[in-house]
Amino acid sequence: MVYGRELATQITRTDLSLLQLTSLMIISGNLIVGRYKNDFFRQYESESGEPMNLKTFIGGIVPWLSSTQAFSRGIAQLLAYEMIPMVTDVESRDGDDSDWFLRSVFRFLQNNADMIRLRKKQADY
Repeated sequence: MVYGRELATQITRTDLSLLQLTSLMIISGNLIVGRYKNDFFRQYESESGEPMNLKTFIGGIVPWLSSTQAFSRGIAQLLAYEMIPMVTDVESRDGDDSDWFLRSVFRFLQNNADMIRLRKKQADY
């Protein structure tokens, strides 16, 4: 799916405005973890013949976890929380340590009281 590859390319850019990146994160969320995910992945894999590399998306989102702008930071936190378990076993504590950073970020997002409150407030959206 051309759109999926382009979205992955755009989300990792560092020269986009906050408004552009926030829009890309919202679109990504709807397509990758939201109501359109099954159709999106099915179409991407049928057209490309390979699974989507979600670590590229996560790499574009993680820097925004500490954004000074609350809206973009909140979206990044929600996306990271939903996407990280899609690429690594978040419960693993042994063996392969290549995803230690993702597991650490996930555990923080999962257990921090502010992050729990954010997810509850945004659950309907």
